[in-house]
Amino acid sequence: MSSSRLLEKLTHLVNGAISPLIGYFSTRVHSADLIPLGSTKKVGKRPVWVIGRKHYREWVKHYPMNEKKLVKKALKLDASESHAHILVKSDTGGYDVVFWRFDTSKLPSGSVFIPESYLIGKSLKKNEVATIITPDGRLFVANQQGLSRSAKETQLMTSAEQFAVSIGLSEPKSQRQYELATLIEEGFLRVIPNAGSFLSQQQRTLPPLWRVALPAIIVALLYLAGSSAYLSIKLNSVQESYESRQDELTAALEKQDRVRQLERSLQTYQEIDQTTASSFYIWSLLKPLFEQKDVSFRRITYIDGSFEIFGSAERATDVLRTLSQLDGVTASFNRPVSKRRAEEIFSIELSYSPQLSGGGND
Repeated sequence: MSSSRLLEKLTHLVNGAISPLIGYFSTRVHSADLIPLGSTKKVGKRPVWVIGRKHYREWVKHYPMNEKKLVKKALKLDASESHAHILVKSDTGGYDVVFWRFDTSKLPSGSVFIPESYLIGKSLKKNEVATIITPDGRLFVANQQGLSRSAKETQLMTSAEQFAVSIGLSEPKSQRQYELATLIEEGFLRVIPNAGSFLSQQQRTLPPLWRVALPAIIVALLYLAGSSAYLSIKLNSVQESYESRQDELTAALEKQDRVRQLERSLQTYQEIDQTTASSFYIWSLLKPLFEQKDVSFRRITYIDGSFEIFGSAERATDVLRTLSQLDGVTASFNRPVSKRRAEEIFSIELSYSPQLSGGGND
């Protein structure tokens, strides 16, 4: 089909224009298609670098203010500890902010440094979890309500399912494996509007880098124009086929969704009961509370060796007392307890001694 050939040529042209602009840096230097290039001296200066997960720290913080101006003021102190950050409007009110801090002593020379987890997250669907094979090993990435979250595979973090639970994403829409080179290509075009957030420290003091940004913007427009034409053709074809079998497809999709819901529920209960596994020891601590009708857990987040537990109960202090009485556990409220109708909303920070993770909780 002539339109397909035209799109194929346009795609090759776009990819050829993008490749000289981007490098990927992890254990060693790579081109955008992940072909090793040797040392940075052989590669030469590239304006944009995608930085591997091992070279930066990533964390998320919630700001309860609903006005963006107030959030930006509050960010001034926290932002000084990071090299880049992105604000995302929270579905529950306020803003969530993801921060990145690079190991600047190891970065190559460039103008823009983009964390690979942010670039990958922009290519994922909302609430999707992906497993990526990178030059440094497996990486788990999620698009959590528009917020990019990530973690490297470790002895305690061994699966995408476990990662999803650790960030409070109890029902991810899908879990897939992706090719990193493809995500770099696709994600780069999606992060162009926020490229200014990832300027190097030296470039932040200079005038706008139009000579760097303009070629990338032109490439993005060409790509989007070609993609739009192709998708219009495919959409018409798919829509005609869909309308002819709409009833059958609807019934099949409803059954498929129901099966997936049952699978997720079964998987969640299985994970809770695996108290002998060190990576799931938190469930053995919380199991007595799960059996109490007046206690409900909404989200459990793992950050830098501590768990942040969000939930509600008739008396939040009873929940805190139960956790504090466990051997090797330190628990405290990290936010004021709020009252809503007949229940109290709480947020508890829980840390543990090293020997607890090996021995579990009897």
